[in-house]
Amino acid sequence: MIPLKTLCCYSFFDGLSPEQLQGIAAISDEITFEAGEMILREGELADTLYVVISGQVDIFIGVGPDGRRRIDIARIGEGDILGWSAVVTESRTASAQAVTPTRLVATDGMALKALFDLDRDLAFKITWRIADVLSDRLSLMTRLFTQSFETAR
Repeated sequence: MIPLKTLCCYSFFDGLSPEQLQGIAAISDEITFEAGEMILREGELADTLYVVISGQVDIFIGVGPDGRRRIDIARIGEGDILGWSAVVTESRTASAQAVTPTRLVATDGMALKALFDLDRDLAFKITWRIADVLSDRLSLMTRLFTQSFETAR
């Protein structure tokens, strides 16, 4: 369980009731990664949603026949989320690696979905925030694709 005051520091949790925050705190822990350590890998089981407490994380995908060519999607930091697929789908859609020593709030995805079943308002608020992150990342991917296409011409 993570202290409630930790969650209150991040905009991802803004507007949640004390009861909703308590529910999330009860299914969350703080974890750490050293620089260079993989946090999650594309294709793995999506079981945890993360919020960055401190540090920087690169999010990337593998492309090519063997998936070894790396395309960076974003570098994220304090207050940003990763691992949203734990709420939306069954497997990771990208990989993430700590760039610097990194501390994260790690929330159990299955337990969070169980809270959603009990509290539709919580489900709406969290999924809406995840949709906002997805929109931002899709815009980044579109820009990257467009730049690559224009450079290739």
